[in-house]
Amino acid sequence: MRIIALIAIIIIAGCAYPIRHGGQKGFDKQSWQGRLAVRVNAVAQGSVRQSFSSAFFVQGNPTQGQLVFFTPMGTTLATLDWNDRLASLHAPGITRHYNTLQELMISVMGVDVPLPALFAWLQGTSIPTNEWRVDLSQYANGKILAHRTSTEPTVELCIVLEREASDGLIGSQTP
Repeated sequence: MRIIALIAIIIIAGCAYPIRHGGQKGFDKQSWQGRLAVRVNAVAQGSVRQSFSSAFFVQGNPTQGQLVFFTPMGTTLATLDWNDRLASLHAPGITRHYNTLQELMISVMGVDVPLPALFAWLQGTSIPTNEWRVDLSQYANGKILAHRTSTEPTVELCIVLEREASDGLIGSQTP
């Protein structure tokens, strides 16, 4: 029941989030922040479309890293940590462990997001996936759009990055 409450909070999360600098020991220096929106379209008649959006900060790579979701007030809503042995969800009053980051992401987002591809997209690189297509045409403006249309349910993923001017991206927009 608490995971449902966590997802509901993520759904209503707003735009405010703290700016974080520097990495943790052992992580890639790569980090990104911005807003993430996911929409899972209903499959059967009467099914409810699922969607959520949240401000986020992510650092690392597909084998080791951390993803933090923020509330509209900028406080930490949930933290996802992973390495090659374990993935964990930490939220107020909740700690859950998963065997893989993929299992954790399915639990939180409701869909199987291709994580190696996602990290490539965050770097502005398109790599082939079986089910997902990505639009990086607006990457210079900080916008990444990805769609899964080959299997049901269809999924839309929108990421709007906000980085410092030295990173080459300009400001942010709302997804």
